[in-house]
Amino acid sequence: MGSSRTDDIVSAMSEARRERFEEVVRLVGEPLRRYAARRTDAHSAEDVVADAFLVIWRRLDDVPQGGELPWCYAVARNCLANAERSTRRQHGLLTRIVRMDPPRPSEDVVPDLPDAALTTPSHFSPPTTVSCSDCGPGRTCGPPRSPSPLTPRPTQ
Repeated sequence: MGSSRTDDIVSAMSEARRERFEEVVRLVGEPLRRYAARRTDAHSAEDVVADAFLVIWRRLDDVPQGGELPWCYAVARNCLANAERSTRRQHGLLTRIVRMDPPRPSEDVVPDLPDAALTTPSHFSPPTTVSCSDCGPGRTCGPPRSPSPLTPRPTQ
């Protein structure tokens, strides 16, 4: 079925709206990014600018022709205030949760290692303290070695 006159009008209006939005973004995009970057961390600045662009799209008919930058600065300022308020609320909630239900101390504090690194191999035998002629009295040696057939036996 072919397009109706209404579809053509809506298409032309949405095309004009898209072009106006792109024009506004070209004018204010970089200044808004710098504005947000000066006032918060890089990740939050990206979110603030994205939120500002969303508001600009929704309220595109309210953006004054020739006064785009000041209007968009006000939008970005409000988006930044919203983000900071949200962060404060999240930290406040976390503080209340920790006060109401503090984390319990764990007796089983285990380092973040693979299971194999936490177990002692079954063939391992700890060093023993023996007196031997090789190490001297009271020195730590491994388990007594069986004499090698190549080494001479000490004479007594």
